[in-house]
Amino acid sequence: MCSICNLTPCTFGCPNYDYEKDIIYKCRMCQGGIYDGESYLSLNGRTYHEDCLYDNMSTRELLSALGIEPRIARSEGALRGIFVGGHYEKKQTR
Repeated sequence: MCSICNLTPCTFGCPNYDYEKDIIYKCRMCQGGIYDGESYLSLNGRTYHEDCLYDNMSTRELLSALGIEPRIARSEGALRGIFVGGHYEKKQTR
């Protein structure tokens, strides 16, 4: 019998309770447990507490993790270029 909660086994809320057995997922950011009924997000097969992701990941990082990268707009006939030997060579498109 537990000397704190007077139960065997200890129940949720007792400092001696084994919280590890109730973990459904583990947050990839804080390494804390995600428990039944708790809000979480799954990104590329990795799970995160909702607050961990919102509070610690910038919009740019989130978009990059989703595979969304910025593009450069080009009008037709605009100068386009390529990198050659560490410098930028412009080529006129038709």
